[in-house]
Amino acid sequence: MARTTGFQIAVQMKVAPSHEVIHYAYLYTRAKQFIVNWLVENQPAFKSKTDLINILHHEWYEKLKQMGLPSRLAEDCYRDAVNVYLSWLENPNKNKSKPKIKSVSIILTPKLSYNLDLNKMRLTILGFETPILGYSRTLMQYKDYKIAEAKLVKRGRSWYLFITFKKEKEKKKEELKP
Repeated sequence: MARTTGFQIAVQMKVAPSHEVIHYAYLYTRAKQFIVNWLVENQPAFKSKTDLINILHHEWYEKLKQMGLPSRLAEDCYRDAVNVYLSWLENPNKNKSKPKIKSVSIILTPKLSYNLDLNKMRLTILGFETPILGYSRTLMQYKDYKIAEAKLVKRGRSWYLFITFKKEKEKKKEELKP
């Protein structure tokens, strides 16, 4: 029997996003804080992470679109907020303060929110061409990996894109000998 196992690696790129992408980043961060606050105040009952995402979809999807977030970003926003909320629930000091989103960031889904062509070194975020200002020398060794989720983060005055690359490999299980 064969069992698939794999690993993933995150690669950092310095980018110069357009004004529109920066606008969406600030909007996304503000929306994520609204959702986290709503979750803390209402504390909806849920059995699994999927249940909580479904609750948020019904409650927040249209509101986020009215705020100006594109559909895919709206979905990524409440998925991201769920992760913040669940980690806050596990915090033993949670009664002292609410979670606060301090850094401006966006979770991006490959092919839906962003595209990266490693051969041409072209990056498109939310349909806007984004210049790549710097990247790791080892980036090209991940050409054969599957491009997964990315996170666009503002640090100081600079913007960085952390792209997750995944690779699966076959691992053969030894057969039992009688």
